[in-house]
Amino acid sequence: MGLLDLFRGGAGSRSPRILEQRIRAAHALTGQGRHAEAEEGLRAVIRDARHLLGATHPVMVSARLALVATLHAAGRFTEAEDEARAVAATRTHLPDDALRVHVLGLAEMVRSLRGGHEEAVTVYAGLLPEMTRINGPEHLWTLQLRTNRASALAQLGRYEEAEAEALAVAACADRLRAPEATMPWLAASTVLVYALNGSGRHADAESVARGALAQAVRAASAPGVTRTLPVLGAALARALSGQGRHEEALAEVATARLYDTGAHAADTGLTGVAAARALHGLGREAEARAEAEQALESCTALFGPDHPRTVEARELLEAAGTR
Repeated sequence: MGLLDLFRGGAGSRSPRILEQRIRAAHALTGQGRHAEAEEGLRAVIRDARHLLGATHPVMVSARLALVATLHAAGRFTEAEDEARAVAATRTHLPDDALRVHVLGLAEMVRSLRGGHEEAVTVYAGLLPEMTRINGPEHLWTLQLRTNRASALAQLGRYEEAEAEALAVAACADRLRAPEATMPWLAASTVLVYALNGSGRHADAESVARGALAQAVRAASAPGVTRTLPVLGAALARALSGQGRHEEALAEVATARLYDTGAHAADTGLTGVAAARALHGLGREAEARAEAEQALESCTALFGPDHPRTVEARELLEAAGTR
């Protein structure tokens, strides 16, 4: 039996242990941007797990959540949300089920990529007390919900609230002193940089971004960490442009693009917007327009015309065209 046979569900590949290996293989493919292959393998795992183990078996749930992650990474946000809500629906009969709350939080995070951040803040506020009651205030899922809420607040321009929440989550993750707390700390730090930039505190944003980038580089071998590098790099570029240091911002964009594999659709337009802002600051308007136009096109197609990143790209395109 070859690896491809194993991954796609060939003979002898259906024990729970092997199914888990196939799920890990799909996660790896998703991280490489090979979304179609990951989806094919995961749907095969789901068919096998449903037949052998039942709809609520942990392996089945893991496979479906991996499919949510793959669809999300591919930019198929509606399908990812629908799959997450379907998983949550299979668990409504379970008392105090933290996984159901966690999955509902994932569904809302994916949905909010298409807008509706005000509604997202409300949903997270409803989920948080339940998650805290079940798992406690320092559990990683609780911190993830809080970070998602902080991100939605920042997208709404409620920067002071977002900053306070992101600081609290980062402090909590730092106190845990555990390897698995690295991602919550980085996620909260990323939201903090966004909020500081949004409120015009670019020097503070630069300081936080540089510290977070250094931590991300140190922990780059941990799952998911490398994805934060282009996101933080774009945020650092924004902080530098906000201080008029546009050449340094362009250098950070170039570095961020070295790490940007294109494997995660939610990051679409980040470096393009940062580049357009820096180029506009340098008066290189033709280049700024090209970057902004490309970002606007891709963000409009993926997120819609009213998403904050789409709006920012449109404003930069208009600004670069007026000089």
